[in-house]
Amino acid sequence: MTPADVMSARLEGKPDPVKEQQRLAMACAYHAAQSRSWVRIFYGDPMTGRAWPEEHGIVGRAYPARDGKTPCINGMAMFSGSIVAILNSPSNGWRYWYKHPDFDPGRWSATEGSPGPGYAAQVFHNGEIYANCRTIEEARRLRDFMAGIRMTKGGKAPKA
Repeated sequence: MTPADVMSARLEGKPDPVKEQQRLAMACAYHAAQSRSWVRIFYGDPMTGRAWPEEHGIVGRAYPARDGKTPCINGMAMFSGSIVAILNSPSNGWRYWYKHPDFDPGRWSATEGSPGPGYAAQVFHNGEIYANCRTIEEARRLRDFMAGIRMTKGGKAPKA
């Protein structure tokens, strides 16, 4: 979805595709909060579907705030206007409840070797250094977590 697509839809009197995607993402987030499910949230640009490299406050049990309307995760309100994907943890494995049509978590890679002492590996996001890690296994876990392949950076996945 490009800015030109959005503008042409507005000029033709059609619903704004970005707002429609935001409404759908918010409905999925609200459903996750009402069912108190374990979720993984990907925040990003709602226009392009490109996820931000966010690793904190994005996995946890969703629940409604005291007002009963605002979905929360880990004690914080979800940024409903910036959700590009929601993964849910049912008993049969993780699956997408919502995914932007152009969802892109970015290109993640892990390589051995690091410029700093005490580090043995690096994680790259879209060709740029994202993190230094002590072991290659730690780097691979972080890479897989950020790409949405793994739901935790280490240890066991949360129970549904």
